[in-house]
Amino acid sequence: MFWYVLHTKQTANQKLLEAINRCEDMQAFIPMVEKWFQGKGFREYQLKKLYPDYIFIKSALDEEALQEKYKAFFQAIRGIGVLLGNHQFSALDRQEEHSLSLLFNHNGVIRHSLGRYENEELTVIEGPLQGLENQIVKIDRHKRTALLGNTFLGQKMVLPLEVINSKGSVSL
Repeated sequence: MFWYVLHTKQTANQKLLEAINRCEDMQAFIPMVEKWFQGKGFREYQLKKLYPDYIFIKSALDEEALQEKYKAFFQAIRGIGVLLGNHQFSALDRQEEHSLSLLFNHNGVIRHSLGRYENEELTVIEGPLQGLENQIVKIDRHKRTALLGNTFLGQKMVLPLEVINSKGSVSL
């Protein structure tokens, strides 16, 4: 499976998403992430767009086959969306695909992870960050987020991580 990234005008996201998903060889989604919100009378995770101006596309077609089959389609949407890459079409490299596939669930959502400190070392006990502790460079316990050291689309990834203390309650 090859992954592609389409940069779009945010107002056109939903229409482009629907158009791409009507194509037989492509599955598109807008990447979402859980974010902690807390206010008067509520405390909950809500879904938020991870990259608001981007649509991710998965396809069994490699770059050459995708270009051949859907060249007219991508030229028609050029004013509202452009595939990223050095060439007209460019798939993510295998390392990026692998990293992202570990983080996203089957609906294109990054759920929150749970972690705890054991002997001053973070251990993620549940969620997509499990096993990726060495990539976390900063934790904000109040916002319940972890900053990863690697960048994607020119930004460091900030992902949901809830750190609990040794008694099992949330640390704030």
